[in-house]
Amino acid sequence: MKSFLSTLGMVLALCASTRAQTTYTAYFPDNLTTGSSNAFPWNTGATTGYTTVNIYPAATLIAQGVPAGAHLNGVALLPQAGSGSMVMPTAKVFIGHAAATTGPTLWINKIADPNTLWDTTVDGPLTTPGWTALTWAPVPVRGNNCFFWDGVRDIVLMFSQGGGYTGAYSVTSAANLYTRHGVTTFMPAPGTAQTTTGVLGPRLRLIFDNASPFAATSSGNGTGDFSMSLGTLAPGIVEGYTLLSSTATGNQGAGPLFGIYPDLLTFSSLSTTPAGFGDPLHWIASPVIPGIWPAAPFQLPAGTLSFLAGQSWDVVAVAFGPNFNPVQTSCVSRIHW
Repeated sequence: MKSFLSTLGMVLALCASTRAQTTYTAYFPDNLTTGSSNAFPWNTGATTGYTTVNIYPAATLIAQGVPAGAHLNGVALLPQAGSGSMVMPTAKVFIGHAAATTGPTLWINKIADPNTLWDTTVDGPLTTPGWTALTWAPVPVRGNNCFFWDGVRDIVLMFSQGGGYTGAYSVTSAANLYTRHGVTTFMPAPGTAQTTTGVLGPRLRLIFDNASPFAATSSGNGTGDFSMSLGTLAPGIVEGYTLLSSTATGNQGAGPLFGIYPDLLTFSSLSTTPAGFGDPLHWIASPVIPGIWPAAPFQLPAGTLSFLAGQSWDVVAVAFGPNFNPVQTSCVSRIHW
């Protein structure tokens, strides 16, 4: 095991980016407060639940300067009237790119690559405290959400709630006739007929940043190559860990330990030594030495890890500030050796 971890230590290389953080805000259609009141997605289906799928055009993102590869870090809707604190005990929120075929009965299949922004079975109740009329109300988003817009396809946003909520609000609809499909049920199966039609998708605000995705990759099929890179780190990070799991099952990123399912590999590879320069399992984030990991990338050529052929691993990077405060968790990468 020790020699294996030594080899693994050479493989697990991260690249710390020094790019300045930039944010981009996209409004659908604009940052105005005009529009009619519409109960979807939150203020309807108190007993039956409700699901809406909304499609927003790529052209709007392009016109507002959002670049390809931008990372989503914020979603907000615009309450029409009143004020309160909303709590959804059962809800799921997904975002992704429009599938090649979309239609009123496809539901989650309208999204080519659905990314979970919130799942109350994993993340706890979906709560929006302190919302007020005609003020953008954030929708909770996982800290390690992994949606990166490709710069080409439309965006699809799916809200599904199971009823039993408190403090829900009606939203301000857009006059731009964004496609919306709705049904009076929680998480409908593809093929379920819609119970409302419409082009009254809610006004929407999306905030993006230029964070680079965490990426651990291999060509698979026994090739035995490997590469890993770490995107932009938040301010104040001093050290970090790379956590591994060979239990790559279930939804990617939904495991109980920073998004992975811990197993023997996790605990056997967890470094108990102090953080060090060049140590890929327990790394110093600040200061860095140019040309030495984590300030420089690393790749391993084909054949090096062919003995792992057929296995699947999940990998996540977790970064800490002083006093071992967790500051940032990466997306979970799933590797198929």
